[in-house]
Formats: sequence, C-alpha cells, structure tokens
Amino acid sequence: MNSNKLTSPPRRAPNLPPEILQEIFTLVIYDRTPLDELDLFACSLVCTSWHTEARPLLTHHLLADFRWGSRTPNGASLLVRAVDQLAESFRSGLHYAHHVTELTINVNILINHGQRYRPNCTTAKCVTMKAYCNLMRMAPNLRKLNIDLYHCHKLSTHAAHIISQFLTRNIYPLCSGITALTLSNVNQVPHTKFLDDFLSCLSSSPNLTHLETHSLHLNRSLQGALRMCTSTQTVQIAANTLLELATVIPSWPRLRTLRVTYISEGVSALLLALAAFCPNLEELRLSSGRGDDLSVHAVQNLLQTCQRLRVLVLLGMRVDQDPVHAMAMAHPTVERLELGKRTYFVGSSSLAG
Repeated sequence: MNSNKLTSPPRRAPNLPPEILQEIFTLVIYDRTPLDELDLFACSLVCTSWHTEARPLLTHHLLADFRWGSRTPNGASLLVRAVDQLAESFRSGLHYAHHVTELTINVNILINHGQRYRPNCTTAKCVTMKAYCNLMRMAPNLRKLNIDLYHCHKLSTHAAHIISQFLTRNIYPLCSGITALTLSNVNQVPHTKFLDDFLSCLSSSPNLTHLETHSLHLNRSLQGALRMCTSTQTVQIAANTLLELATVIPSWPRLRTLRVTYISEGVSALLLALAAFCPNLEELRLSSGRGDDLSVHAVQNLLQTCQRLRVLVLLGMRVDQDPVHAMAMAHPTVERLELGKRTYFVGSSSLAG
C-alpha cells in the first residue's frame, strides 16, 4: 500500500429533515420538566439546522427569567449545567445570554448546612457561586435580581456570613445594570444582616429604582439600608407595621409607586409621610386584614399634595368613605379609587361593588 497516498475525507452526513428534528425535540420536551428544557437547550447548540428548529420551542422564561436551581432537586447541578450551556452558546456566537433579563439566586443551594465552608474548596456550593457570577458577566441585559431565601429557616450565623461575603464581594460588583431587586421569603431566615449589607452596597447605584420584598420585619439595620436607596421609584413590600415604613419615606423623594401589605397600625402616619415627602406619587395600594383606622385628614393631605396620583387603593381599613370619594372626584388626576369592597372609576364617575 502506498503510504503517500492521501486518504479521502469522510463523507458528510446529510442534515436531518426538519420534520425529524421536530419529532425528536417534541419527545425531548414532552413533560416540560427543567431537565427536558436543558436537553432541548443542548440540542440547539449542535449545529445551525438544529438551532433553527429548536429555538422556537424554547420557552421565553427559559432565558429571560433565569431560575435554574430554584426549589428543584439537584438544583446546584442544574444551575451549573445551564450556565455551562449558556457559555457554550456564547462561544458559538449565538448570544443566548443577551435574552437573560432576570436572575434568581437561590440561597438554599449555596450553603450545605452540615459542612464547614472552605474558601478554596471544590464542593458544589463553590461551583454554584461561580456559576452565578459567570452568568452575570455574560448577560449584558440583566436588569432584575431576585434573592430567594426559600427553605433557609436553618441558616446559621456562619452560613449567613458566607452568603454576605458572596453577595457583597462577588455579586455586587456585577450589579451595575440592575434596576430591580426582589427579596423573597425573608420571613424564613433567622439572620438578615447579610441582606442589609447587600442592600447598603446596592443603594449607591442610581439605576436601582425598584425594590420588592415579602414578609419583612423592618429592623433598624434594614431601615438604614432602605434610607440609602434614594433613587427608589417603585416599592412593593410586606411589613409588620407601617410605623416602621413611615420613617423611611422621607428618603424616597422620587417614589412613584408604593404597594404595601401590612399587619399592624400606622396607616395614617404613612399617608402623612407620603404627602410630606413624595409629591411625585402616582400609585398607592395599601392592604391590611387588621381593620386599622384611617383618618380623613391623612387622605386629604395626600390628595392635596400628590397632584400626579392616579390610583388609590385602601383595603381592610376603617375610613369615612363619602368624604374620601368626594375628594378623589375633585382630584385632577385620580382615575381609580378602591375603598373596601367598592371600586370607583373616578374619570367616568362609575362604581363597581
């Protein structure tokens, strides 16, 4: 045999017909589990023709709202695999990462409660932290960050310290484009100072305009962190008492939207604070199951000062509705008024009960 003879290149396999690919991908995503979607994501990276057929089948939330690892078995491995595939698409010039606009960091999968943390270890939690950071570096359009504390009721002081370091040292430097921050399931955590520290860091960003949190006790440390968020325009919060929140209002002169679910008293004090410090307020929604007393004087101050107010919702509180309705009718911009079970569409003078 002549060793100098060139061997012929292997024959190129023909592309699979689109209908065959569709059948394969349909079987992959039949149950629509997180693993199925990751498999489909991997299929889309095989070649151009596979990408063309697989891309329309990928659901919007797969990329836009990046929640891999949240509240799922083997969450850490799912997250790492998803980020690795995202990096592979980035290297292939597909720019899937440009579609990521929202990221959920699940604190529970970052900490192994039964093991001692070692900064240079190669355990899953360290790999997971690295995956979150890599994702934020690859996603130029990331705008909303959600810190989810689901099932973190056993978070130790030591673990909270590690999370604090991760958020303030690793995540915060990557948050220049973040405009919205959500803190979920805060009531399940015995130690919240790490959240205060992270919020204090983020407060210096002029882009952070939206804050959302659930079941939160506004202790002094957190009140101080919230006061530093002077660029805030939209706040959605669940609070134990409105008296605590009222002390923060003077630091939010740009506030436009406030939605609050609360337990204890202070609704009149909150409205007076809003009237005094938030002239640009456009929407106020307050809901309570307590039956707190609301003074007509507080509502009057609010309506006289906030000339851009369009929506006023006051649920679960006692107030003389007739004068409030009359004042809303005379207001130049109020379009919707809800008092108890009544809804007034002020612009058309109609009433739904």
